[in-house]
Amino acid sequence: MKDKLKKVGTAIVNFVKAIPSFVKSTPKKLHNLVAPKNVTWPSMHNTLHRTGAVLVVSAVSAVIIGIMDAAYALLLHVPFLFV
Repeated sequence: MKDKLKKVGTAIVNFVKAIPSFVKSTPKKLHNLVAPKNVTWPSMHNTLHRTGAVLVVSAVSAVIIGIMDAAYALLLHVPFLFV
C-alpha cells in the first residue's frame, strides 16, 4: 500500500514539475498550429486532378446507391402487388 502511495506521490510531483515547461511551450505550439513552417502545398494541377477524382468517385457511388435504392424499393412493393 505504501509503495502505491509513493508511486502516486511521485507521479503527482512529476506532473506538477512538468507544468511550467508545458505552459512555456504552448504559445510556440499554437503558433506552429496556426502558421506551420514546413508545409508543402500541392500544385494547382494536382489539386484539380484529385478534386476531379473525388467528384467522379462520388458520382459513381451516388449512381450505385440510387440503383440499389430503386431495386430495394421495387422488391418491397412486389409482395403488396399480389394482395
